[in-house]
Amino acid sequence: MKKVMSIVLAGLLSGVVAQAQDKVEPPKARPKIVALRIQLVLSRLQGDRKLASRPYSFASSTNKQFTLRQGTEVPIPVTQYEKDGKDVTSFQYKNVGANMEFTAEPTDDGRFLLFYAFEDSTLWDEKSGSKPGISIAPAFDIVTMRGQLLLRDGETASSTTTHPMTGEVTKLEITLNVVK
Repeated sequence: MKKVMSIVLAGLLSGVVAQAQDKVEPPKARPKIVALRIQLVLSRLQGDRKLASRPYSFASSTNKQFTLRQGTEVPIPVTQYEKDGKDVTSFQYKNVGANMEFTAEPTDDGRFLLFYAFEDSTLWDEKSGSKPGISIAPAFDIVTMRGQLLLRDGETASSTTTHPMTGEVTKLEITLNVVK
């Protein structure tokens, strides 16, 4: 009797296992890819006077990260020591310029959730107090903005910040357009 029960039980279990193996997960739907144009304008102002305006425009798509690095690698003295009677300086390099990352995700109501990270840096050596012939580390003016925006096709959002020492205003305007 035990042997018969074991055979019946084994038969039932093998059928359950076979059914479980036959079940295949349906492929997951790929998110809809939408072609986008993102326009960004970085403006620097001192009072009412516009000091600079730098536009950027690039093509991207939803659910993919877009990254831009534009600038110059600037050597920064890190250590200074004497070797064999000579002064030796080692350097580390810092990217000075614009660095940005964007990712857009479509929402159910036709808008786009735009995640962004933006950094703009400039060499601020005239304000560092350096004197001719004296090597000191340069100073940098850096503006960093990171966040997320909910934008419709053609909509623009802006952010501003004021430099605490100079009063210079940095304005970042981001426009998102669907490419048709």
